[in-house]
Amino acid sequence: MLRDVPPPASLRRRNAKDDLHATALRLRADGHTVNEIAERLTVAKSTAYEWVRHLPLDSSSEVAAERQQAADARRVLSRAGQRERREDAEREARGLAAKWAGAPDLRETSSVRR
Repeated sequence: MLRDVPPPASLRRRNAKDDLHATALRLRADGHTVNEIAERLTVAKSTAYEWVRHLPLDSSSEVAAERQQAADARRVLSRAGQRERREDAEREARGLAAKWAGAPDLRETSSVRR
Protein backbone atom coordinates (compact mmCIF):
# COMPACT_ATOMS: atom_id res chain seq x y z
CA MET A 1 0.00 0.00 0.00
CA LEU A 2 2.83 2.45 0.79
CA ARG A 3 5.22 1.02 -1.80
CA ASP A 4 5.61 4.23 -3.88
CA VAL A 5 5.13 6.71 -1.05
CA PRO A 6 8.43 8.18 0.24
CA PRO A 7 8.94 8.24 4.00
CA PRO A 8 8.33 11.52 5.81
CA ALA A 9 11.37 13.73 6.45
CA SER A 10 11.07 13.17 10.21
CA LEU A 11 11.88 9.47 9.73
CA ARG A 12 14.90 9.98 7.48
CA ARG A 13 18.24 9.42 9.14
CA ARG A 14 20.72 12.27 8.88
CA ASN A 15 24.06 11.30 7.38
CA ALA A 16 26.33 10.65 10.34
CA LYS A 17 29.32 12.41 8.76
CA ASP A 18 27.70 15.56 7.37
CA ASP A 19 29.57 17.70 9.90
CA LEU A 20 32.90 16.05 8.99
CA HIS A 21 32.17 16.53 5.30
CA ALA A 22 31.53 20.24 5.83
CA THR A 23 34.72 20.55 7.87
CA ALA A 24 36.66 18.79 5.10
CA LEU A 25 35.36 21.29 2.56
CA ARG A 26 36.44 24.20 4.77
CA LEU A 27 39.89 22.70 5.30
CA ARG A 28 40.36 22.17 1.56
CA ALA A 29 39.32 25.74 0.88
CA ASP A 30 41.99 26.80 3.40
CA GLY A 31 44.61 24.92 1.35
CA HIS A 32 44.99 21.63 3.24
CA THR A 33 45.91 18.46 1.37
CA VAL A 34 43.78 15.33 1.32
CA ASN A 35 46.26 13.60 3.65
CA GLU A 36 46.10 16.46 6.15
CA ILE A 37 42.30 16.49 6.04
CA ALA A 38 42.08 12.73 6.54
CA GLU A 39 44.50 12.85 9.45
CA ARG A 40 42.79 15.78 11.14
CA LEU A 41 39.28 14.34 10.78
CA THR A 42 40.40 10.75 11.44
CA VAL A 43 38.78 9.39 8.30
CA ALA A 44 40.26 7.30 5.50
CA LYS A 45 42.20 9.15 2.83
CA SER A 46 39.85 7.75 0.22
CA THR A 47 36.88 9.22 2.09
CA ALA A 48 38.54 12.62 2.38
CA TYR A 49 39.41 12.50 -1.31
CA GLU A 50 35.82 11.67 -2.28
CA TRP A 51 34.61 14.66 -0.27
CA VAL A 52 37.03 17.23 -1.71
CA ARG A 53 38.11 15.94 -5.12
CA HIS A 54 36.05 18.58 -6.90
CA LEU A 55 37.92 21.39 -5.10
CA PRO A 56 41.37 22.34 -6.42
CA LEU A 57 44.21 22.74 -3.94
CA ASP A 58 44.76 26.46 -3.42
CA SER A 59 48.49 27.01 -3.82
CA SER A 60 48.30 30.68 -2.83
CA SER A 61 47.10 30.13 0.75
CA GLU A 62 49.23 30.51 3.87
CA VAL A 63 48.90 26.81 4.65
CA ALA A 64 50.22 25.92 1.19
CA ALA A 65 53.18 28.29 1.66
CA GLU A 66 53.99 26.75 5.05
CA ARG A 67 53.73 23.25 3.55
CA GLN A 68 56.11 24.25 0.74
CA GLN A 69 58.63 25.68 3.24
CA ALA A 70 58.48 22.50 5.30
CA ALA A 71 59.02 20.37 2.18
CA ASP A 72 61.99 22.52 1.16
CA ALA A 73 63.53 22.14 4.63
CA ARG A 74 63.08 18.35 4.48
CA ARG A 75 64.79 18.26 1.09
CA VAL A 76 67.76 20.28 2.37
CA LEU A 77 68.16 17.98 5.38
CA SER A 78 67.83 14.90 3.19
CA ARG A 79 70.52 16.10 0.81
CA ALA A 80 72.86 16.93 3.71
CA GLY A 81 72.29 13.45 5.15
CA GLN A 82 72.96 11.83 1.79
CA ARG A 83 76.20 13.78 1.44
CA GLU A 84 77.35 12.74 4.92
CA ARG A 85 76.56 9.07 4.22
CA ARG A 86 78.41 9.20 0.90
CA GLU A 87 81.48 10.83 2.50
CA ASP A 88 81.44 8.26 5.32
CA ALA A 89 81.28 5.42 2.78
CA GLU A 90 84.20 6.93 0.84
CA ARG A 91 86.28 7.28 4.03
CA GLU A 92 85.53 3.68 4.94
CA ALA A 93 86.46 2.47 1.44
CA ARG A 94 89.75 4.39 1.56
CA GLY A 95 90.53 2.91 4.97
CA LEU A 96 89.80 -0.63 3.78
CA ALA A 97 91.93 -0.10 0.66
CA ALA A 98 94.83 1.23 2.74
CA LYS A 99 94.52 -1.69 5.14
CA TRP A 100 94.46 -4.18 2.25
CA ALA A 101 97.43 -2.60 0.47
CA GLY A 102 99.44 -2.27 3.65
CA ALA A 103 102.40 0.04 4.15
CA PRO A 104 104.70 0.51 1.16
CA ASP A 105 108.08 -1.18 1.52
CA LEU A 106 111.36 0.68 1.20
CA ARG A 107 111.92 -0.16 -2.45
CA GLU A 108 108.54 1.36 -3.44
CA THR A 109 109.09 4.54 -1.45
CA SER A 110 112.65 5.08 -2.69
CA SER A 111 111.60 4.87 -6.36
CA VAL A 112 108.85 7.42 -5.78
CA ARG A 113 111.27 9.99 -4.34
CA ARG A 114 113.62 9.98 -7.34
